Amino acid sequence: MVAHVGPDLQVLNAEQADPLPSRARVAVAYDVMSVISGADQLEAWLAVELQDRLLDPGSVSVYVGSEVTAGTNDALFLRAGYVFGDLDQEAGARVGLGLRYERFDLAIAKSLAVSTLTGETEPVHVTFSVVFIPGTAVSQDSANDVSAQGAAGRSLILPGWGQLELGQRRGWAYALAEAALWVVWADRRSAGGTLRDQYRDFAWETGRIRSGTRVDGSFTYYETLSTWVRSGAFDADPDAEGIQPEENASTFNGSIWRRATGLFVPPGSPLDPTDASYRRALEYYRDRAYRTAFLWDWSGREQDRLTLGDLIRQSDDRFRQATAALGAVLANHLLSGVDAYVSARLRHSSEIRLTPPNRLPGTGWALTLRLDGVR
Repeated sequence: MVAHVGPDLQVLNAEQADPLPSRARVAVAYDVMSVISGADQLEAWLAVELQDRLLDPGSVSVYVGSEVTAGTNDALFLRAGYVFGDLDQEAGARVGLGLRYERFDLAIAKSLAVSTLTGETEPVHVTFSVVFIPGTAVSQDSANDVSAQGAAGRSLILPGWGQLELGQRRGWAYALAEAALWVVWADRRSAGGTLRDQYRDFAWETGRIRSGTRVDGSFTYYETLSTWVRSGAFDADPDAEGIQPEENASTFNGSIWRRATGLFVPPGSPLDPTDASYRRALEYYRDRAYRTAFLWDWSGREQDRLTLGDLIRQSDDRFRQATAALGAVLANHLLSGVDAYVSARLRHSSEIRLTPPNRLPGTGWALTLRLDGVR
């Protein structure tokens, strides 16, 4: 198969567009258990997949995976695999666990490989799906005459409510998922806040120039602080009248002044404080350069600057995970509402699948609804 084929991914403009990671994949799989044993409720699949860049081949990655399944309608899945190669994925082991109960499939996967970018393993990946089975639909005349619209409305408000009103036990699964997701959200928010306090304290103690009472900046400020070795002065000559911008372009404030003069002062023209173009450049500098209370200097402390950047990334990751949990809460409401509405109307087998985003650019949560037949 061929994956991720399309035009370059563009966010702001064509100049910064990135090509999609197009891949060519070839895979084979075999049920080893069919040779070892004839048990109907046991399967053992072995799979091998080769993957390479579609447009620039020559860096083949090999995926070896296995899955042991016990059960049929209600089943347990044990998965393990290993990746060899030098594409974007780090080589190493992967493990997974899957559970199917009635209409629900829950899969959890974890990579044990350490990322070369973050120095950490990837987060746990979770996939949840609901399969609608023929013969389990509930008519609108039963379950206290709850209509499909009424059941859907209840589940949109509180996941699982509509299913329980219809006498369907899976409503408890939606309710438990709702509670679990809010716990994850609160935990990730708390962890992100703790790490944010840590990097703010660390920056103040190691990199910032203490010129008075501590004032904490925005997230953008700390990202800038972790990127630039020196801020430079805001006013290079405090004794002179007005603001004398920092001119050393290797510092952050100096780079702002160079940009300001490049935008507003005609090339080759002298810097005349009485000229309108100079005043516009100075206004640009005043709005964007960091003032005295926010200056910093990492000279001779490169490792401390990198440590700050790592703390910032960890905090940002926790906040992103909290945002993802909040998105999953919304998806749980929608999924429960759709389930409550359509389950009484299905004639044949259908499926709803909710898949979280992977690490490829431009991907997000995917909700797939398949209806083979509806009354």
